[in-house]
Amino acid sequence: MASSTSPIQSCLIADDHLMFAQVLANLLSTHFGFAIAGLATSLSQAQALISQHRPELVILDLELGDGSGLDLLHTLQQRNDPDTSVIVLSGHVSTFVCPDPLRPLIAAVVDKSQAFDAIVTVIQHVVQQRGQDLALQTPATLLSRLTARERDVFSLLGDGMSSKQIAAALKLSIRTVETHRKHIVSKAGVSGAELMRLATLAGQALPPALARP
Repeated sequence: MASSTSPIQSCLIADDHLMFAQVLANLLSTHFGFAIAGLATSLSQAQALISQHRPELVILDLELGDGSGLDLLHTLQQRNDPDTSVIVLSGHVSTFVCPDPLRPLIAAVVDKSQAFDAIVTVIQHVVQQRGQDLALQTPATLLSRLTARERDVFSLLGDGMSSKQIAAALKLSIRTVETHRKHIVSKAGVSGAELMRLATLAGQALPPALARP
């Protein structure tokens, strides 16, 4: 099962066969500890869930109820979120030709006819590769992955503030700050002392206007 410091915390499954999606969701939740952001059987459902939950991993069928998986890839491209990886899982991978601009979004392509253990092996590889990529990052590269508000929270963490103190400083609810912290932990791939070290170094590197609200 995935730990709390796994580089992938949440997963969205977009597949027009609900029963298959439910079995896969249970498997991934049990094996990796992923929080399942949602099951979408249509393009519109998938787009709404991505906007709401910002999952780190999307497992995508090429055929959805009201559109194509390629349409969802275009949506992800327009969001320009570097923290979302996509695994295409379809029965039509032999004829799948991905447009060049969309290829950077795809971490793997898997034939749906493969056994579940083969699918798990591919996902495990994606998780490990993402963890290796995150382990190499510097405070500067991590900052480039954060939203403006996440950078505010991150820099104040580096100042040793608690979530309650950060909430007061930024005029946010404690729950909102905790949500930002969860996203930062996921993007950093670390927690505890190492996260605080990165936050301290990042705060030192930022100009005062960015380091503090």
